[in-house]
Amino acid sequence: MAPRSLLIVSAVLAALVVGFAQFPLTLALSLLNAPGLSADAARGTLWSGSLYGAALAGFDIGEVNLRTSLGRLMTGEPPVVMRWRSAIASGKARAAIGRDGFGLNAVELRMAFETPQLRGIADLSNASISFAADGCTSAAGDIVVTPANGGAPLSGSLACQGGGLMARLQANGLVLEIPIVNAP
Repeated sequence: MAPRSLLIVSAVLAALVVGFAQFPLTLALSLLNAPGLSADAARGTLWSGSLYGAALAGFDIGEVNLRTSLGRLMTGEPPVVMRWRSAIASGKARAAIGRDGFGLNAVELRMAFETPQLRGIADLSNASISFAADGCTSAAGDIVVTPANGGAPLSGSLACQGGGLMARLQANGLVLEIPIVNAP
């Protein structure tokens, strides 16, 4: 490749990276319109921004800070690192968001957990979850729920069932299937 051609290609690539980095997050979210992802407000850019009043598949996650990794984008890994905190949950994940839905990998989450069967604190680790317009499409990972009443912790795994996200928990011979996110 001639030096002039190399210079032109380098300039075009640099312009694309700068354009991507400065692309407004509010515009990106409206263009994507990813099923299951919503926010009351967004600020910043694709490179570094925040969502306020955010929800994933109807689950309120509050304020979310997003940071895009160019290195992950170039290697095909989920490029967006998310960190969130709300009144009931805090966590982090790597995310891939598109028109067909979104996927979360390397999910680490701590949340207050309350259902008719169980109340306590749930810890998710090593989780990966994918959602599309019709709900949960795949889920894996470990979950441990420490009951508020001081009982023995229940441990288990995540699964999709009928478009909803479920926790399958067990301890001392007790088995519970608890919905975390209902089907759309």
